Amino acid sequence: MDGGSIYLNATDAEGKELSFYLNWSIDAQRKAQTSWSVNGNPIPPGSPEESQWLDRIRNATIVSKDRPPTEEKPPVPKRLILLPPGDAAYIEAIDQGPQSALQALTNRLIENITSDQHQNRQP
Repeated sequence: MDGGSIYLNATDAEGKELSFYLNWSIDAQRKAQTSWSVNGNPIPPGSPEESQWLDRIRNATIVSKDRPPTEEKPPVPKRLILLPPGDAAYIEAIDQGPQSALQALTNRLIENITSDQHQNRQP
């Protein structure tokens, strides 16, 4: 709960492990210093490398290794909280199973990386 950072692990078609990290912490947002990396390598906003990775992520097939969701719903909390749209979409996707949750996180990763906030960040 640092403001929205995302860390995803993936395996490409050749079996190579990939890790995606988007630093979207509250502090990074305040300082206009959000960042993302692939396998620990920084990806500059607006770069050809960024475009290539975003295309690969957009066209990826999302497959979860986790078990399917159970029919049992968690109890409704007595206290309710308001969530930003991205968080709410993720919470709703969890109910549909791990694959839907991963797709929601992937969509949010792309949305944040392509946002004006990230593209116009300070170096």
